[in-house]
Amino acid sequence: MLYAVGGQENSSDTLGHSGYLNAYDPVTSAWFSFADLQQTRHRAGLAVLAGYLYSVGGASPNTDLDIVERYNPERD
Repeated sequence: MLYAVGGQENSSDTLGHSGYLNAYDPVTSAWFSFADLQQTRHRAGLAVLAGYLYSVGGASPNTDLDIVERYNPERD
């Protein structure tokens, strides 16, 4: 799976930061949506360790973040 986490929304309808967590499965060529992050963010660092996906730092509107969120793909 290839995960896409957070980001900026810059369309004509929306301007802001997102907490989206989506994944692409290259075997089936399908996208999936999962539970949102607790904190909206962009420019976060991502890592996978022991089966968990970690979102580290990044920025949210008007501030840099010093938090880490851990996501368990088996439990969403």
